Amino acid sequence: MTPLVMQEIKCLRIALRNVQNEKLQLQTKLAKNQLDSLQPLKISKKKIFC
Repeated sequence: MTPLVMQEIKCLRIALRNVQNEKLQLQTKLAKNQLDSLQPLKISKKKIFC
């Protein structure tokens, strides 16, 4: 492969990594927003006798 092709491949790999990182950040933000919008769980307190 020519040096130009090798450089292009390197640039494309970096671009792909950046897009994957951005996608992960957006998915994380979406999941956090969805979790934040849920009602809290109501847990009854039970006394435990030993």
